[in-house]
Amino acid sequence: MLYWPYNYHAHTPYGDGHSPAADYGTAAVVRKMQCIGISEHAPLGADVDWTMDAGKVPAYRAELEALREQHRGELEVLLGLECDWWAERPEWYGRMSEYHWDFLIGSVHMITRDSVTWAIDSSPEHFSDGVRQAFRGDIRAACDAFFSAEWDAAASGRFDILGHFDLVKKFNKGGRYFDLDAPWYKEMAASVVEAAAQSGTIVEINTAGLDKPVGEYYPAPWLVARCVERGVRLTLSADAHSSQEIRRHFDRVCQELPSLGVRELWRLTGGEWSAVPIA
Repeated sequence: MLYWPYNYHAHTPYGDGHSPAADYGTAAVVRKMQCIGISEHAPLGADVDWTMDAGKVPAYRAELEALREQHRGELEVLLGLECDWWAERPEWYGRMSEYHWDFLIGSVHMITRDSVTWAIDSSPEHFSDGVRQAFRGDIRAACDAFFSAEWDAAASGRFDILGHFDLVKKFNKGGRYFDLDAPWYKEMAASVVEAAAQSGTIVEINTAGLDKPVGEYYPAPWLVARCVERGVRLTLSADAHSSQEIRRHFDRVCQELPSLGVRELWRLTGGEWSAVPIA
């Protein structure tokens, strides 16, 4: 079984994480990892408190650069961001792209319709309230808006990695809101794979979903298999919010991936992406 010693999705107290970057470095060395990337939520404005404050970006970068020097020769540390694709706040991407980043993750956490913002993953209550207020209770319309935004993010070519692109299922335990096998849902989700195939964007297999109500990684196994069919490159990430999560469920998922047709995962090291075969 492959031991995956890389993770490019981790959050710190600069955003909504709980462990400072130094703790991730220590945890990674203990676990014999080779490369980690810290990818705090890029700023979206003072009213979005789970993203980084714009004024703290220089301190964030300095902290990661110091960590890189501290571990030079034993662990590669990469400077990243998780950037929201949110049509109502497009200016933030431009501000952050002025800096050099080793990688960018593109994600969708919020959709706005008729001045109402639907917070997709903050809580079950916000999820259901947003569907009711922004989409008049039409979950199919809500999913269509979500996957349309994911399609745009994947097709844009702005991001190295597409993050948890079926996040809309997070609170859908037991089909509470919609049927994950419904043809309309599967068609919407599969369209994002096509966009990634065309743009060359890497798709992350995000193990955090296994600890959420839906109990399934992102994207779903059938979507991972579709990525393989369409030649979309895949990487594996933990979406860690504490240092103890830096390799969460990696061994379990690596064991499952060959059954989905996955023969390799992609790593970023030394400034280049390369494939790692799965035994």
